[in-house]
Amino acid sequence: MGYALDQAAEHLIHALCEAVVLKRCLAPAPDSREAVICHDLIEDLAAGLGRHCGISDQRVEGSEALGRFIWNILRCSETWQIARVFQKTPGMEAYLMAPYFSAGDLQKAQESP
Repeated sequence: MGYALDQAAEHLIHALCEAVVLKRCLAPAPDSREAVICHDLIEDLAAGLGRHCGISDQRVEGSEALGRFIWNILRCSETWQIARVFQKTPGMEAYLMAPYFSAGDLQKAQESP
């Protein structure tokens, strides 16, 4: 295939996408206990994914980069927007392919301004 699949990243990205879909379902009740738990889940998954994929929080610059990555992920309401965050985050471009993201998400992220 020409590349090594990072299965941990694949599982984290898929879990993050599923959590964003769940967040969208909970949108009518954003202050519900379930919505708050979902928000925390997305934040934890984004932090773990960022660290796993190389956004280090050991330096001030790295901490700021990880914080921006998490903040941008928390703003996503569609799975293609997660791919868009990966496009805009240095070092995360390597994950912009299948099986990490669906072809539809990648195409929509590419078309988005």
